[in-house]
Amino acid sequence: MAVLQLVVGALLLVVLVAGLLNYFGNRTEHAWYVSLIAFISWFFPFSIVVLVPVDLSSTLFRGCKAEEECNEPFMYVSSEFLVAAWRTLYWSSFALTWVMIPLLQAYTQSGEFTVMRKFRSAVRYNLIYQLIIGTIALIGLVGVIYVQGTSNLRAYVMALSNSWGLVLVVIFMGYGMVDVPRRLWHKGDNSRELRRISFKASVVKDKRQDTEDEVHAVAKELSVVCHRVQLSDPLRPFIDQMVENSPAVRGIQFESSRTASPNSASHSNNRGDLSGAGMTLGGSRTTVSAGSGGRKHATDGAVPAIITEKYLADLHARIKRALRMSDRWNA
Repeated sequence: MAVLQLVVGALLLVVLVAGLLNYFGNRTEHAWYVSLIAFISWFFPFSIVVLVPVDLSSTLFRGCKAEEECNEPFMYVSSEFLVAAWRTLYWSSFALTWVMIPLLQAYTQSGEFTVMRKFRSAVRYNLIYQLIIGTIALIGLVGVIYVQGTSNLRAYVMALSNSWGLVLVVIFMGYGMVDVPRRLWHKGDNSRELRRISFKASVVKDKRQDTEDEVHAVAKELSVVCHRVQLSDPLRPFIDQMVENSPAVRGIQFESSRTASPNSASHSNNRGDLSGAGMTLGGSRTTVSAGSGGRKHATDGAVPAIITEKYLADLHARIKRALRMSDRWNA
C-alpha cells in the first residue's frame, strides 16, 4: 500500500485547508474550537478529491485479469483501507452536519454567561429542532409504510436519500455551469455591470443602515441597563462581561434626555435648557445638572422594571446577532 503517497496527500490537504481558513476566516476573533471544527469540516470534503481517484484506480487494478498487462497505480490501497476510509468520512461528516456544527452554532450565538449554561441552551435548542425534523420524518415514514408496505422499505429509503443527493448535485452543478459563465460574460458589458452594481449598492446601503440602527438600539438599551444596575448588584458582572465582549457597542455614545422637575421649570426658563450629559457604555459616571428631576432614556421602555439574568442573556444574544449582521454588511 502506498503509505508515503497517502501521507504526502494528507499533508497537502492540511496545508490547503489551513490556507483557505486563514484567508477567509479571522483567527483573532474566533475561538480555537471554532477554527478546529471548521478545519475538520473542510478537510473531509476536500479529501474526497483525493479518495475518489485512489478508489477507482485501486478497484480497476484489482479487477485486472491475469492475462492482461496491468501496472500498479501510483497510490494503490487495499479494499479494507478504502472501506474504513469511506466509513470514517461518511460518519464523521454525518456527526458534524447533524450534531457538532449545529451545537457549536447555538453555543456561540447563545447569550448565556457560563460555559455550562451555554451548552445547555445549545442542547435544548437543537433538541427542539431535531424533534421537529424527527416528527416530520416519522410522519413521512408512516406514509411510506402505508403506501409501499415494509417489504422494500430499506430500498425505498435509500432511493429517497440518493434522490436528495442527486437533486442537490443537479441544482449546484447547473448553477455553476450556467450562472458563473453568464456572470463572466455580463461583466464584459461595462454599462450593464455598472447598472447592476448601482442597484446592488442601494440594497446594501439600506441593509447596512438597518444593521447600524439595530446596533445603536441595543447599545442604548445596554447603556440604560448599565445605569440602572448598581455596582454591588449580583448581576453587575454579567453586564461588565457584555460590555467587555462587545467593543464595537462599548464605543457608542448617546445623549441621555432628561425631564425637568416642576420646581426647576422657572429656573430652567431663566437660564436656558441644559443639555444632557453623554454617557459611554460601561461608564459609571453621569453628570446631572442642578434642579434636574431625573433621567428618562429613549430606550427605557425596552428595559423591564425588574432586570433578571434571563433578560440579560436575551440582550446579550441580541447584541451578538446585531454585531454579526453589522460585520456582514460592513465587510
